[in-house]
Amino acid sequence: MFPSQTIITLIGNEQVGKTSLISTFTNSEFREKVPSTLSDQTFSTELLPENVSLRLVDTNKNNPESLLNKLEGCDLICVLYEIGNSKSLQSIAEFWLPFLEENGYTQPIIIVGTKNDITHDKEDYETQNKMYKILMGLSSNFNVRK
Repeated sequence: MFPSQTIITLIGNEQVGKTSLISTFTNSEFREKVPSTLSDQTFSTELLPENVSLRLVDTNKNNPESLLNKLEGCDLICVLYEIGNSKSLQSIAEFWLPFLEENGYTQPIIIVGTKNDITHDKEDYETQNKMYKILMGLSSNFNVRK
């Protein structure tokens, strides 16, 4: 038996595209301007079994109490970073994964790179490759699957 609702909470640094990703998914189109955060978006989709809804939860790193509340009870944590921004990827290893572990979250974690459509130079990709290897080395300490 499936749960009646699947909750996915998106976390990550400011400006990585959490709100844009949710907005694009729910509106079926990319919008240049979106608010800083969205209210929870709940809908049904043919990707899920019948009578199951999907709830996407947007977060703001600058509001720790709200962030912790929004992580409670979610089924999946989606950590976003900006491709081509090594500091954004580095924050997963240095902040987000330790934050989740320290607060006792054991939900599955998906790491998602955003803004791939923006042109990046070769050095960005080399840095990303190094950071990816570091993250995969850390993944054995957290609930991250390769």
